[in-house]
Amino acid sequence: LDASPKDMSSAVCAATPNSTSGSLGSRAMMASMEKYIMATDMDLVATDGSEEFPQFIAWVKSKFLHIVCLWHRLDSDGSMMLHKGEFTQGMRRLQYPGHVERLWHLIDRDTTGTISFIEFAPESALELSRFKRWADQKF
Repeated sequence: LDASPKDMSSAVCAATPNSTSGSLGSRAMMASMEKYIMATDMDLVATDGSEEFPQFIAWVKSKFLHIVCLWHRLDSDGSMMLHKGEFTQGMRRLQYPGHVERLWHLIDRDTTGTISFIEFAPESALELSRFKRWADQKF
């Protein structure tokens, strides 16, 4: 099985897969992702006491049902990376009612100016990685 993270996450939202490359299922990648998830608790309220992140999660669940579905709407070029402009324009286009700039700073914790799928949805990325590893081993 040779499927990219984009292909695998497309299934979550019943979208059509695009490319067929990538190695998200490697043991090293999974170990790295597990460390990342442990280091970044995406369920936390922002350190400044902001309620932006819980508001964001509630909005995602009510409008898209799953964060991966939102990712597909934002990552229109399929790069598995969101630049700040791509993120802010997409969130405004989707009528996010909160503070887009504040949300960007909460998600872009490493302050690189881009958000990867792993950064955006670490638990989903890990689940997809585990599924890909299982599928590679079975098929």
